[in-house]
Amino acid sequence: MGRLSFVACTVVVAGCAQILGLDNTSGPGMQVTPDAPPGTVNLHVVRRSIGATVVDNPADLTGLPMARWLVDDGAGGYTSVAATLLGTDTWEGAIPTGTPAIEFTMGSDYPDEYRRMVAIPQRDIKYLYGIDEHPDPQPIPSPAESFTATMSLTSAYATGDSFYIEAMGGWGYHGFTGAELPAPDMGAVTVSAGETYGPYNGTTGAGFVAWSGRPLNAITMADTLVGLHYRGNQLFEAGEFPAFAEPGAPATITTSMNAVTTAPLAVTVHPTAVTTRLGATRPAGATVSLSWAVVAAPGYQTANGIGPTLNSGTPAAGSDVAITAPYGNPFASRNWPAMFEWVSSNARSVTITGGGTAYSAISGGLQDFSMVSSGLDLATPAPLPITISINGTALVTDNMTIALDPTKTVTLALDQDTNDPVTIYQFNVYNMVLDPMTNAWTTHIVYVVSSATKSIAIPSDVFVAGKTYMVRGHCIVNGYPGLPQGDFTQRQLPMSLGYLDGGIFSVTAQ
Repeated sequence: MGRLSFVACTVVVAGCAQILGLDNTSGPGMQVTPDAPPGTVNLHVVRRSIGATVVDNPADLTGLPMARWLVDDGAGGYTSVAATLLGTDTWEGAIPTGTPAIEFTMGSDYPDEYRRMVAIPQRDIKYLYGIDEHPDPQPIPSPAESFTATMSLTSAYATGDSFYIEAMGGWGYHGFTGAELPAPDMGAVTVSAGETYGPYNGTTGAGFVAWSGRPLNAITMADTLVGLHYRGNQLFEAGEFPAFAEPGAPATITTSMNAVTTAPLAVTVHPTAVTTRLGATRPAGATVSLSWAVVAAPGYQTANGIGPTLNSGTPAAGSDVAITAPYGNPFASRNWPAMFEWVSSNARSVTITGGGTAYSAISGGLQDFSMVSSGLDLATPAPLPITISINGTALVTDNMTIALDPTKTVTLALDQDTNDPVTIYQFNVYNMVLDPMTNAWTTHIVYVVSSATKSIAIPSDVFVAGKTYMVRGHCIVNGYPGLPQGDFTQRQLPMSLGYLDGGIFSVTAQ
């Protein structure tokens, strides 16, 4: 049983036809709202800490690079208008008319700090900056603290069973392996092992994996440590350890596991339709993967799938497939409701000019996120980007060379496989870097655009001659009920998205 952590694209943390403007492909229901206050444009930022509980606080923007509004200059470029910081959580600009895009940087991105652009027809925008953390996160003690973790089971450990400790809030998990486990099928009803709450070092059984990709946080009283016992992919037993705070971890933590009461799912998915759609993208993929999962997710409203997996699997082939596997959620009372994730992707292997091992890019992905309910039918209404272009050149093959004029804006755009309406578009720009230690290509995000339209002009300095890039385009449907009023902070399920990694390319100066 591996840890699953599906997370929807990063609009919350984190794609338009006229230059930094909006055309008639705007999302449904988007209408300009009145100034607040009159004569100004505003960006108000809320920081959402997703831990064992979800906490919203005003973001602290002090000390960050100053935001700027990008006003269409009518000549294929823009005029930059610097923002003024109001209090700690709001940027304001004295722009009397229009709905210019805003560009800004947040301070807790990891591992790369990057710039964001929001281009929607609103003058008063409320932005949600979501992070997997508990409020006021602190680094783990040095040296890392150790404790003995004991799970008392309700039934004997069997061959094929697996066990995990998960720190909800600190966001680390540890899978019991090797000598940490008693011999299976010998009637053992206790699992106990010494653990160190420190970074996983690549050795079997050593340390905790940083689940969210961010560094481990020290455990606090706001966190919840859970013990999980799986039989196959299904959560079989679960328990909660007593709360504690670091530094000062107890020598021993113990939980009495409880059997999970289950009921069958009643969810329909459509593997044939998904596979057919994924075959339409360019560049083409070669390896389609389909999977589903049910997760007890504290961050469910933002389609954040980090949390205990309740069951998961691969659907059978077919046009209409009923998933009836059993699941139970022992964490519902903690407001970690059961969220269903239907996830597909089509991978391609890219040998990038410049050497290194092949990079696995995504030639299309489709995802649905919804609360579990009887009769749920996930038809993935989000359009799928089938091509991505830069300044009108379609990125339909890998290892292209794109000449860009460093004095002009750069237009990113996508084509989609259906004409169905899109709630919000998103483009992520990644700098591809060859790691000399591993000889592997790594992605470093440098820019994220959230836009009401599927074509957007971005500043020329996003791209640097001599470097290699990849652009991921997204079509997102639902999930943002307040977006017609410029409010990204209201989030709810269901949400559907399609995305594509355009052809990887190198930039030269024009």
